[in-house]
Amino acid sequence: MLLTVSTVKTYSPARGNQRARYRYRAGPYSAQRGQSDRRFEARGILIINTRKDFAEIEKDFGKDWKLALVDANTIAREILGVTIVNTTMLGALLKAREVVKMESLVEPIKERFDRIAEKNINVVKRAFAETKVKE
Repeated sequence: MLLTVSTVKTYSPARGNQRARYRYRAGPYSAQRGQSDRRFEARGILIINTRKDFAEIEKDFGKDWKLALVDANTIAREILGVTIVNTTMLGALLKAREVVKMESLVEPIKERFDRIAEKNINVVKRAFAETKVKE
């Protein structure tokens, strides 16, 4: 099973502070932080867009997961100029679990992104290189 998690900063004017929330994606299912969802089996893969380290993530999610951490926002912002992380997270997925070969993505990315294809290829490669994985 594959579960991806993104950290989202939210601002509450009433509280006057920022707090982190998590967004989960696993097939058709979703859950909120702190909720137990039995549909997610232990020992799956968490691919998380975060600046946090393994210890901080394990406090929130426990140690029953294979973790893949990447700062996809920074990578996307530096290469693409925007924080759209779709192709960035694809690079993290390939690092966590080689579902396809990196080389097999080049042509589809060129077809899909046309004039900005090279930037998206670079995003995937950099995310692959910078993703940290812990079994």
